[in-house]
Amino acid sequence: QKMNNPRVKMNRDRRIVLVLVGITLLHGLLYVFLIPPWQHYDEPTHFELTWLTARSMGLSQANHPDLEIRRAIAISMREHEFFRDAGFEPPLEENGNIWLGISQIGNQPLYYYLAAIPVVLLESQGVVAMLYGARLVSLFFVLISVIACWGIVAELTAPGHRLRFLLPLSLALLPGYVDVMTAVNNDSVAAGLAALSVWASLHLYRRGPKPLTLLAAILLAGLIYFAKETAYPVV
Repeated sequence: QKMNNPRVKMNRDRRIVLVLVGITLLHGLLYVFLIPPWQHYDEPTHFELTWLTARSMGLSQANHPDLEIRRAIAISMREHEFFRDAGFEPPLEENGNIWLGISQIGNQPLYYYLAAIPVVLLESQGVVAMLYGARLVSLFFVLISVIACWGIVAELTAPGHRLRFLLPLSLALLPGYVDVMTAVNNDSVAAGLAALSVWASLHLYRRGPKPLTLLAAILLAGLIYFAKETAYPVV
């Protein structure tokens, strides 16, 4: 009878979520700080757009490369042996077109506005510190996606079901997922918001259009529009 008490079930679910958050945070922090700077796919150019957004606080003014930050990033990439096995290094001439990879200028703005916050706060500490600050914003969305995964499973299973812990735990411990989701890129915000959108949609489907859930679903759809095109099909 005690196990069927709603308060007991709520406390058990709360403990599960806290454990999942703790495990995800520890695993994510390992990737944030142990993966060498710039060693994620297109991370230099995602960081470039983050820095441009932080400097201008508006993507309308962040549509043109800045040689100063490009040079700083390229020098840091050299220092951390980014080009060790590439067979070339970008030129650093005063008026040269410094190559950092595929440009991200023109991407949807949401992630870059969020990541710009720690970049502004850490600007005096150099590009590597700013990079780690932006990675922490990505880590936040790892946590969001794991919590949303728990919510999705909770909508589909009975209280106390093992999948409520095991599926989110599998996501939190999946190396490839955590690796990508802790990099400076807009995939992290897209995946986190997409997971929340699925959770809100399931909640609406199973429990009816309650005002707060309906408002959350509409708000998430709007945020996803400004996050990344790859998440649009979820909406």
